[in-house]
Amino acid sequence: MLVHKHIPAGSTVVISLLAVIRDEQHWPDPGVLNLTRPRSPHLAVGHGVHQCLGRQPARMELTVGYTELLRRLPDLCLAIPPEEVPLHTDMITYGVYSPPTTRDAA
Repeated sequence: MLVHKHIPAGSTVVISLLAVIRDEQHWPDPGVLNLTRPRSPHLAVGHGVHQCLGRQPARMELTVGYTELLRRLPDLCLAIPPEEVPLHTDMITYGVYSPPTTRDAA
């Protein structure tokens, strides 16, 4: 639901990234962790000409980290269904606390 508000001059405005990214008019099922969702532009590390300087190093670290984790532990898997992974939404960052994992015995 779009709400228009008048903001008086001199007012402080705080934009919640959590609220922006969870906009139901822009993101389908924003409260659902869907790893197969098509990629969309986001505000987490900037978009366009205004981008975080740490964006590329962070992406490289994640790529190397996940690749190495799965190389060393190829049988690593979630111990619970994905929809039961506990999420934290009470901070400026959004993610998982600590996903319970196990090693596939097969």
